[in-house]
Amino acid sequence: MELAETDWTALVAHTSMHRGATCGIDARAQVTESGIVFRYVLRAEFSSVCIPPARSAERADGLWQHTCFEAFIKAHAGAGYYELNFSPSRQWGGLSFQWVPGRNVVRRSRRVPGNLRAPLR
Repeated sequence: MELAETDWTALVAHTSMHRGATCGIDARAQVTESGIVFRYVLRAEFSSVCIPPARSAERADGLWQHTCFEAFIKAHAGAGYYELNFSPSRQWGGLSFQWVPGRNVVRRSRRVPGNLRAPLR
């Protein structure tokens, strides 16, 4: 595996996103011998941000509906990708999406690479 590290990147909010207390989010990815490490920096008015309480570092669904950081990774082959969600609560989630050929449909699955680990700190 080729080791690599990206520079910090200022993420751009979707045009429909209400920014509220968020001033910005910076992200970076690092490929290591044991996998990919994602790091995020949230710049915000923290008195107005709803940070969930700490929980066990375990898989949870629906994290994208509230405070979480996301990563989208293109699958090796085909027209699919993985969506990974990381919550400040230490919970994490993962979905895989696959385009169905000839139809305007996305197949969604909780299957993600078997070696996905999320040791959040």
